[in-house]
Amino acid sequence: MVPITLSRSPRPEADLSSLTETALLQRPELSAMDSKIAAAEQALKAAKGEYLPTIALEGRYEYMEGDFRDLEGGDHWTVGIGAQLPLWNWGETAAKVREARSQLVQVRIQQDKTTDRIRLEVRQAFLDLGKAEKNIEAAESALNTAKEAYRQARARYRAGEGTNTDVLDVRTALSRAEANHTQALFDYNVALAAINRAVGVVAKRPDIKEEEPA
Repeated sequence: MVPITLSRSPRPEADLSSLTETALLQRPELSAMDSKIAAAEQALKAAKGEYLPTIALEGRYEYMEGDFRDLEGGDHWTVGIGAQLPLWNWGETAAKVREARSQLVQVRIQQDKTTDRIRLEVRQAFLDLGKAEKNIEAAESALNTAKEAYRQARARYRAGEGTNTDVLDVRTALSRAEANHTQALFDYNVALAAINRAVGVVAKRPDIKEEEPA
């Protein structure tokens, strides 16, 4: 079986403030909330519009034959304008306005909550990524120490100054250090994917390479 190693993808260069700003611009949840607010504002405007009078403009044309009052007859135009104010249903209109205003307030509250949640997600992902980087540094240091210990143990064994058991013990420690390093790389890539997801960026799949056995 060919061993598989993870690579360390570069982290975002932006700081926490810039990443948060980017998230607030790119996250689809906030775009959806903007659409809901626009719809709620339009519904409130329509509800308030029922307070306004209804204006009607009417025009009529007719041709009248001449008679003893108007021997020649002729064209006659009639134009009328009217306004209707529905006073009887103002209570119902007021209830519609209150409901529409309440819905608008609720949507704005949801928007604030969504914004706060996204800010928190970005901050937590940013902190997790920093922690994962420190874990990689510690794992790399331990791995380098284990490799050197294994090299020295093999050298002593070849020189007749050590036992096969010593070499096996150090090799076991090296395997453990390699596993810890791989886990640290995996955790780092998970944290990197989380921060990309929190910001609203589609993350690239981390490079996975097959390592030829030594």
